[in-house]
Amino acid sequence: MKLAIATEQDYVASGFGCAPFCTIVDIEDGRIRHALLIPNPGGNHSFWADLFVRNAIKYVVAGSMGPTARSIMTGHGIQPVLGIKGSIDDVVRRFVAGELTPPAAGPEEASHADACCACKS
Repeated sequence: MKLAIATEQDYVASGFGCAPFCTIVDIEDGRIRHALLIPNPGGNHSFWADLFVRNAIKYVVAGSMGPTARSIMTGHGIQPVLGIKGSIDDVVRRFVAGELTPPAAGPEEASHADACCACKS
């Protein structure tokens, strides 16, 4: 299974669109088998959605995500898992354990108000 995580240093970034990187982790037997750090090309949500689809990534983890990015992701069958904080290793452990689930629509809208991404118009 592969998981995408909006990344700042070794932690989940507070906002998806303004995260400096995205970490793609390949999880096998509950552990990270391979991780790839990809620089953010400037908040291009369609770039990320296309990359995630091509790589069979079904979930993207971030602190928050604006409505435009969320709509693009869900339109491509990618489920945002939002409101998440912590180190990449801890987040993967929690995801594998089933402790992280996609939230119901709504609460992340308010938390995104402080995010830096350009889509928040």
